[in-house]
Amino acid sequence: MIQAARNARTRFQGKFLTPRQAEALLEEPEFHIYDNPNAFLTCNHDPAKALCHPERTPRATSRVLPPAIDRCDPACANIARTDTHIDNLRSEIAELADQAASSLTPVPLKERLKQRITALQKLVDRHERTKTATIEEPKQP
Repeated sequence: MIQAARNARTRFQGKFLTPRQAEALLEEPEFHIYDNPNAFLTCNHDPAKALCHPERTPRATSRVLPPAIDRCDPACANIARTDTHIDNLRSEIAELADQAASSLTPVPLKERLKQRITALQKLVDRHERTKTATIEEPKQP
């Protein structure tokens, strides 16, 4: 996703596109980016790598399918997370921890909340271990 942003800035910064150029840009697979705030991620959609479509093989369909954002798979190579996604994940973890700590929450639900907290915390930890530096903005004269 960072490479796509760099390429877009290099290729298109300050340019006006003709309708044909704009259509060509929309067909560029590198720029098929979908935000999925419910899954705390962005999908830089490459149909060949997408795990959200079981029928993702090139022969299965002649048309390019958009990602199924309701079926994001954490193992998908298309996933990118920003620090904003991680901040939102941390907020979600805090809310779930509050619910799990409540004396009003039934024990079976507390266990499910703890499992969810563990899964989300693994995403945060992985992001912290593997994150890539952000793109530097060009300096204004």
